[in-house]
Amino acid sequence: MFYGIIGAMKVEIETIVSALSDCTVDDSTYITFYKGKLRDHDVVVCECSVATVNAAAAAQLMIDRFDVDVIINTGIAGGTAEYIRPLEMVVSKTAVFHDRDDGVIKNYFPHCTEFVADDDLITKAVTSAASINVKAYIGRVATGDTFVTSNSLKEAIINRCEPLCVEMEGAAIAQVAYMNKKPFVIIRTISDSADDNGQNEYDNFWEVAAKNSAMTVIRMIEV
Repeated sequence: MFYGIIGAMKVEIETIVSALSDCTVDDSTYITFYKGKLRDHDVVVCECSVATVNAAAAAQLMIDRFDVDVIINTGIAGGTAEYIRPLEMVVSKTAVFHDRDDGVIKNYFPHCTEFVADDDLITKAVTSAASINVKAYIGRVATGDTFVTSNSLKEAIINRCEPLCVEMEGAAIAQVAYMNKKPFVIIRTISDSADDNGQNEYDNFWEVAAKNSAMTVIRMIEV
């Protein structure tokens, strides 16, 4: 199995990159790729930068250059379900965009507005999270080009699509995976509650949250 792993920020991928054996660096394009092995599996990792266009471009470039078998998006997110606390995890069942007009989008290629994650990858993610004592919830991930840190915007997103978390890359990666017929999963540890206090929580939890997601990905591949 050849795993492609994408994180938006350095902190979201550095733990994984440091775990690779026989690591080589490909910096011949606008994205730097780190290719190596975890156990007996080939792995390629990249930092795509934030927001949907960067994420989609990185995912397509990874597929074109390496023809990975599966795509894993790792990182952090703002929680939108009341029962999910910072440093707990959301594993995607589906991924949607919270900031676009699906009534229009569904009429055009790829004629899909909600992207379904791979069941086997979901199971591996939840089991691997438990192995590092992180509680994981399975549900919808909502993506948009906004860092959500207000009660009003959070409430509007909940009313629109009822996600478990909000972030800025997952659905874009999921759509590219869908168009290329590649299984995917999104793994997001909660860094904040995506509300008026979100920035303060983010400052306290983002580094640990990023590492928890990365360690979960490593466990998924090593089992």
